Amino acid sequence: MRRRRSRGQAIVEFAMIAPIFFALLFGLLEFALIGMSVATYNFAAKDSARVGSLLGRTRADVDFQIVQDISSRSAGFVVAKMLKVEVYRSDQTGAPPVAGTTPECVYTPPFNFALDPITDPSWSCGAQNCSGSITAGTWPACSRNDTLLNADYLGVKITYQYTYLTSFASGGLSALTLSATSVQRVEPQDFQGENTRPRVVTALARPPAGVSALGSATPATLAVWSGGADALAPRRRDGNGASL
Repeated sequence: MRRRRSRGQAIVEFAMIAPIFFALLFGLLEFALIGMSVATYNFAAKDSARVGSLLGRTRADVDFQIVQDISSRSAGFVVAKMLKVEVYRSDQTGAPPVAGTTPECVYTPPFNFALDPITDPSWSCGAQNCSGSITAGTWPACSRNDTLLNADYLGVKITYQYTYLTSFASGGLSALTLSATSVQRVEPQDFQGENTRPRVVTALARPPAGVSALGSATPATLAVWSGGADALAPRRRDGNGASL
């Protein structure tokens, strides 16, 4: 009789503790996967924004390279699927894109990387090859500013959806929509527009009396001006660096 009561007591105690135990176990698993998803797509956004920053406007398929880099970084991650990629013109604060007002290019999966990114309409944002007029609200590579002083800021925003494995930490939801954003300054690669190079001014000593310009000075005069004939000869130094 005592053994039966002991067994019954253990079953009741396990029934009371089991929900808390499984909630902690699966909750820890869910939050670990969510953290892994956030880290993966944050890194993908930062790395792809850097790709777009370095390529600038030198390649018409820069957005193709950005999306391909994101896909390679997130490939095989089954619990979090990409919904769309936005490549947009940002400001210094890294403001997110505003629909209808921010020039941007939007790409949605599935992505076919076997197509020509220049001619295929699924990869063209406005006119990637700039052969025609640029569609309003789009931001193709040719319209990106990479001047030295007032270059554009390129933003990459990845929207993705995490699907819960269990219902212990979901709060009644089946999926969680998250986003990762990174902003980089477009690096000057082809130096578009008129960028005036700074003039190099060489400071010269005032010529001695009787010498109006270097062109009228004789070699002897130049030698005296620079410190004598010995000044034109190479100086010898000992092992400690002292002049001989």
